[in-house]
Amino acid sequence: YPRVPRMAEQENDLIGTAGRELKSQEAIEEWFQHKAKAMGADPMTKEFAAYLDGQDKVSRRDQFCYPLIDPENPDSGECIYMCGNSLGLQPLNVRKYIDEELDRWSKGGVRGHFEGKGRHWAKIDDYVQGPSAEVVGAK
Repeated sequence: YPRVPRMAEQENDLIGTAGRELKSQEAIEEWFQHKAKAMGADPMTKEFAAYLDGQDKVSRRDQFCYPLIDPENPDSGECIYMCGNSLGLQPLNVRKYIDEELDRWSKGGVRGHFEGKGRHWAKIDDYVQGPSAEVVGAK
């Protein structure tokens, strides 16, 4: 479930500093409605989303590549990316990690499964299990 700031006790305290877990879609919608009402805003507007983004202390927006509306036109602007059936947005540092593995493969061949510096391919589960579990809330 998403973690969102607790509802403000005062009308002008729009975003609290302590978080609380909301366990239902209805509770999340209630939270957004409360925040929008306190601002006199529509929760479905770009301005309201930008405001909430500005309040996010753990935003990682600057760590990802955002696809362009027209990939052939660098001036076309970023598209809104909401595809749930994909790898998601490309992290800026992914190229570095892929290049490391391609370099190991080119220099060591099949030995990359068990030998050399870095992540041994045969034991990849050992490297990703903990971080992956954290992302999905597993233990």
